[in-house]
Amino acid sequence: MGGSNLARERRRYRRFRHLRRSRRGVATVIGALLVVVIFFTIFGVFLTQTIPIWMGQNETSWTNSGEMSMAAFKTDVDLQYSLGASPVYSVPFSLSSSGVPVLASPTQGSLLFTGGGSTAYANLTISAGPGTIPYAQNVSTGTLTMNLPNRYASPETLAFQNDAVIRVPNGAPPTIAFSPLFALRHMPGNTSLALVLLNTVGAERSTSAPGTQPVSSTLLARSVITTHDLFGANGSAGSFGVTLRIGSIYACAWEEYFANALSVSGIAPGSYTLSGPTTGCAGTVLLTLTSVSFCTLYLAEIDIAVGSGSP
Repeated sequence: MGGSNLARERRRYRRFRHLRRSRRGVATVIGALLVVVIFFTIFGVFLTQTIPIWMGQNETSWTNSGEMSMAAFKTDVDLQYSLGASPVYSVPFSLSSSGVPVLASPTQGSLLFTGGGSTAYANLTISAGPGTIPYAQNVSTGTLTMNLPNRYASPETLAFQNDAVIRVPNGAPPTIAFSPLFALRHMPGNTSLALVLLNTVGAERSTSAPGTQPVSSTLLARSVITTHDLFGANGSAGSFGVTLRIGSIYACAWEEYFANALSVSGIAPGSYTLSGPTTGCAGTVLLTLTSVSFCTLYLAEIDIAVGSGSP
């Protein structure tokens, strides 16, 4: 009997030790699973909260860089047509934002130059009244466009057209961010106007190559023309009529810009008319000024080349 009880106790002890080891094994597995779950929870919060903020800041910086590149390009063109500065300038444009290593790829943009023609143009007519032949000039305003298809910040398009940099936010009307030369000033008995017409030409080309791509402007021709040059003694002070017509897919931005320029010029409302597209943004803007005392026109032809290498 004593041996039988001892055997039962030994079997009971072995079962207890096995059960205790099994429980420790289950606890270890559950603990490891909890660590994995906590890790992926924290990582998921990082992905959904931190990455959008991080990439949003990267894309905002990239957008600001694009605007500054467009402003620098416009400044170079201004020096070329107004002062006859260096015939060739080049400005680098960054075509991708910064990314987040391993977790988020950079956002890729593109550059495009399109010719003018029937949809992008500017024409000017200056008349000195009866007995004189009006002066007329028409240019093709080819457009340099930078697309910034941001995924975390607001997407945006920037366009250089007839000496203006136009900003097109996603879902909002375009506005002129950097103004062209259009200096209208009125004082009692005197209204002066200075403006530019840029005939922008070049091979139509687009690029979305990563990194930085250059855009060059080459001055092909320039002239500065005044109403005195055009009409001499036949153009008496206060007798010039000026008509400016601009065709553009961003016509509504041009109309808003001219309206603001007219409002701060001091010119009387009865001395001008301004009209733009009746629906949408694309179309024609027509500005007519009467009784302009003196007008200066900067007329230039600029060749724009996008990217490195041949088109």
